[in-house]
Amino acid sequence: MLGPVEQVLVAAIRAVLPADQPIVAGAPLVPPTATRLAVQARKLTCLAPTPNETSTDARRPALLSRRFILSPDADPTNSGNTRNFTLPATALAEVEDVQSPSGRMVKRGDDYAVEGRIIRFYQNNPAAPVEVVTRGGPANGYQERTPCRVDFDLTAVAAAVTDVDTLLGLAVPVALAVFADRNTVTLAWNDAAGFRLRLLGVVASLTALERDTELVSTATWARGTARFVLQGELEMILATGAPDAMGVIKDIRYSLA
Repeated sequence: MLGPVEQVLVAAIRAVLPADQPIVAGAPLVPPTATRLAVQARKLTCLAPTPNETSTDARRPALLSRRFILSPDADPTNSGNTRNFTLPATALAEVEDVQSPSGRMVKRGDDYAVEGRIIRFYQNNPAAPVEVVTRGGPANGYQERTPCRVDFDLTAVAAAVTDVDTLLGLAVPVALAVFADRNTVTLAWNDAAGFRLRLLGVVASLTALERDTELVSTATWARGTARFVLQGELEMILATGAPDAMGVIKDIRYSLA
């Protein structure tokens, strides 16, 4: 489930590397055979609050939710500017959050308004794609948020140590910048199982730079690793369908004999 973290990093770093430079998601190739950069999200750890912290998001009852990627409505003025996005008929009653583009939460009231089934942005042509989560009634299951960290590495291997430093010099600032402009990563979303797992409010920090060598046949290869930690909250929701209907006493009527 940590693949989406790697995919975000690979897409951003690929844009600054030469077109012919290999970059892979996952563990670096051992033994190395060519100059390459590997992006690996190694571990997600849930963190217990410190004794002085009070959780504001303890485990709570679940609510049904659905996620949509929306296209802009047609521009009636034919000016090329779009602001309106109409929710599909399958959307649930309440807009829970909006991302523009996917991965960056925008604020209701500051960036957009909800008018019926229309999400109206205040600025023209909001960053695409626009992702919307809608929320409905109660469901069996639960939802919770937990402080967490994700450890991820950028590892460069090359025959020359200068090439290793060049690769990391390009990739490290991108890895920090991509999470400066992105605060959400969806790790899993399974409508059939009613399960969603997201990283929220994430902040990336560089924690270590390491260098070593590896002997491959008669050649010595250089290896450099930049280690990072991504801190935020882990949101987990398990909503397995609507709860059983319950009878409600509306009123009690009686008469005196």
